[in-house]
Amino acid sequence: MSECEICGHMASFKAEIESAFVDVCERCSRLGRVIVEKAEPAPARIAVEKPPAELVLDPDFPKLIKEAREKKNLTRQQLAEKIKEKEAVLERIENGMRPTESIAKKLEKEIGVNLGYVEAVPKISPLKTKELTVGDVVEVRVRKRK
Repeated sequence: MSECEICGHMASFKAEIESAFVDVCERCSRLGRVIVEKAEPAPARIAVEKPPAELVLDPDFPKLIKEAREKKNLTRQQLAEKIKEKEAVLERIENGMRPTESIAKKLEKEIGVNLGYVEAVPKISPLKTKELTVGDVVEVRVRKRK
């Protein structure tokens, strides 16, 4: 069985509602014209992978980029043209603005610098000597009464 596409309950009908064919439950079937009883089972859901960990950039990236560019005897304008970015963007990056991952990869490839893009490893602090309580784990939200 599949879920009702309107309310989320178990669907047992296929119905036409406002020119759309949807799987619906008995209650929602009244909103349109029932086509078929006992709707086809919904396709299996695809598991969604969790997003990748945040990438960490070497804190000295402005200095690394500028030194590597100067070592290759390139002006900002020349380097910007080679990586197909604006000179102003490159200037801001050399002054400390964090580059996007794609720009960082272009810079690494073009001027041969390693900006240190690595996955961040979450820091786990050692447990205190006291035992862990539910309050240590759960964020409690207090609702204001009206």
